[in-house]
Amino acid sequence: MVPKVGSLNLAEAQLNSELKIMVLEQLVEQLLQNQARMGRGLNIDMKAIQNDALKKLRDKYPDLPFTFEDDE
Repeated sequence: MVPKVGSLNLAEAQLNSELKIMVLEQLVEQLLQNQARMGRGLNIDMKAIQNDALKKLRDKYPDLPFTFEDDE
């Protein structure tokens, strides 16, 4: 049985989301590598970005226990 919420197929939605995230991760990685090759290193604080994203998810869904692997 396919898990659904109304007409939303949860398994399909999760796979689509994971695919989009993978594409975005690869895009960002290539952009960063291109910037580094051009001698324009970016000052990006990934930990701050992850913490901000996690905070936004926790604020949006306060009843769900969101964590990162290295979340304190």
